[in-house]
Amino acid sequence: MSRFYRIYRSHELLRSASKPVPMRKFMGKPETSRNTITRDFEYLRDSLGTPIEYSREENGHHYAPEAPVFELPGFWMNPAELYALLACEHVLENVQPGLIANRLAPLRVKIRDLLGESGHDAETISDRIRIQPIQTRSAEHQIFDPVAEATFAGWQKSTEDFSAVRWLGQRLI
Repeated sequence: MSRFYRIYRSHELLRSASKPVPMRKFMGKPETSRNTITRDFEYLRDSLGTPIEYSREENGHHYAPEAPVFELPGFWMNPAELYALLACEHVLENVQPGLIANRLAPLRVKIRDLLGESGHDAETISDRIRIQPIQTRSAEHQIFDPVAEATFAGWQKSTEDFSAVRWLGQRLI
């Protein structure tokens, strides 16, 4: 298990626990040594300022109750969450091709690099999973983009609808 994943997993265990977490939980199923977990705790405390404390009475570690809520710096996701994000991006791209492709291209590259570092190959997964669009309609970017922006911003937008055969009138969106 990589250090990145151990730190992320330790943080999740500490954050979700209602009482101190025993060391055996941190050591987990893929056996990680006590010394490795202790070094991870030292790194979390010294480098990231994590308020980890050990409770002798309850024989476990926890975040200091008087400390403010702690979150790891940066954008932390495990491989399953990264795959889910790639799947969402794929679905959105199928709904409206080109809508977010340019904006998400740098993020997609970073996600694929992170998956590669963790021993997973995003390209192989992309080849294995194909989401078939059902009853898709393409919309011109000049129409779809302003309507989507207005919808998310909570604005009303007026547009005129045209049919190939006849004029349909004006609609308030």
